Amino acid sequence: MLVFTTTGEALDYGLTRGTRHRPATTILQLTATAYCHAGTTKSGVWTRPGIVAADPRIVPLRSLIRIVTPERYAGIYQVMDTGSAIKWRKLDLFIPSCVHAKRFGRQPVVIELVDRRELIAP
Repeated sequence: MLVFTTTGEALDYGLTRGTRHRPATTILQLTATAYCHAGTTKSGVWTRPGIVAADPRIVPLRSLIRIVTPERYAGIYQVMDTGSAIKWRKLDLFIPSCVHAKRFGRQPVVIELVDRRELIAP
C-alpha cells in the first residue's frame, strides 16, 4: 500500500496484494472533533485535508494514523498539529468547510497507528 505524506513522498508499507503478514498495530479509541481554521500547524505545514491534531503524548507529531470508524472519515491521516484543547485521548480533524466541521460535532473514533516514526522534516 502506498501512502503519501504532506510533502508528496510515497511510502510503501508492503500491504499490497499477496502480502500475508501485517506488522503489529496499535488500535486506539478516541473522541474526535473537527476544526476549519486555516493556518500553520505545530509542525510548520499549512492546514489541509488529511491533517489531524492529537496530543503528542498519545500520538506523536508526524505519525500516520488510519481512521477506521466512523466510515465516512475512514482513511489515512497524518498528525501534524497539537492544539491547546487536544489533551489525552482526543483527536481534531481538519475539515476546510466550517459548516461541515460544526456538523461533525464530537464523536467517538477508532484509529490504527500506521507509523509512529517522524516521516518528514518540519
